[in-house]
Amino acid sequence: MAEAVNIESVPARIAAIQANIELLSDYLDPVELEREIERLESEMQDPAFWDDQDKAAKVSAEHSSTQKKLQSFRALESEAGDLDDMAEMAETDAEMATELVEQLTSVEARLEELEEARLFSGEYDSGDAVVSVHAGAGGTDSQDWAEILLRMYLRWAERRGFDVELDEVSEGSEAGISSATFLVKGRSYRVEDLVGDAEDARRYVGGAGCVVYLSPRDYHRVHAPVAGVVRTVRSLPGDYYPVNSIGLRHVKDLFVRNRRVAIAIDTPEASGLGRVTVVMVAAMVVGRITVSGIDERDVPLGTHELARPLEVQKGDELGIFHLGSTAVVLFERGAFDRWGAAEGPARMGSPLAFAATPGANGGAA
Repeated sequence: MAEAVNIESVPARIAAIQANIELLSDYLDPVELEREIERLESEMQDPAFWDDQDKAAKVSAEHSSTQKKLQSFRALESEAGDLDDMAEMAETDAEMATELVEQLTSVEARLEELEEARLFSGEYDSGDAVVSVHAGAGGTDSQDWAEILLRMYLRWAERRGFDVELDEVSEGSEAGISSATFLVKGRSYRVEDLVGDAEDARRYVGGAGCVVYLSPRDYHRVHAPVAGVVRTVRSLPGDYYPVNSIGLRHVKDLFVRNRRVAIAIDTPEASGLGRVTVVMVAAMVVGRITVSGIDERDVPLGTHELARPLEVQKGDELGIFHLGSTAVVLFERGAFDRWGAAEGPARMGSPLAFAATPGANGGAA
């Protein structure tokens, strides 16, 4: 539902946005980010850059991360800079007033995301936290308030994607709680980190995803899970840790630490699936990743808009690992009415999950 147009509140909202942009600029220091990108690019252009592949992968990942941070800020800064002109036109143009409020809401939401990222940028901020709530000596009122605070903290953490484990709760003498302790687990990677684009990642908030370990019979080929059109492919830098139980135990955020290629498939409108993205995650000894529609032995780093969009049918080959690894498949919110699999052993060739699309009886995903 679109936000109601309230022109009177616009000047205050624009002023607040501009103030926050200035604070973020002081923190991010875009000029220094540009210098850092130039330094990293200069290092990457050295003919001997790939002689040390471990170091090269880390430098490439740092370059990608720094560039993404700068681009996100510059785009936000540019949109915020248009708000004053839009506000002036909105005074006499109802359609522009609606567009202005939509842009205000978008800029405010992205500012909030950047501000939260800034708050969690410290050395230990990705770790776990133990949180305790104590009512103290205020009697029933304090115990009631302690329970309210506990619910607020739990809801805040869960809404931001943290895993929460309640360790202990001591009931109050008459109502509420006297104390509680819970563990907030360090937030794992975001979808944006996996697919390499913040705007595209928003499609998948609240959606479904699965990790696909390739069949031993055809362990190096990745096939399209749905029919549609491929227009965009992103090749993202990273390491080559093993994608197995050992790697998952010992390497934090393994899937976004490794090199990966994200292939976006736009499905027909009638399917109700929207965009489905297949992320090919490289691993140890995977030398190259080849993708249909890109005429290179190894997909170059960066975003590739295909000059000729590639039409694919379900089951068509999307890409090849030149040794084999893992894929992650992402679906938009509402794309499926049901997503899951029965517990128990899986036989080779049997479907692992089923999806009921709007207007359909369902089929294997």
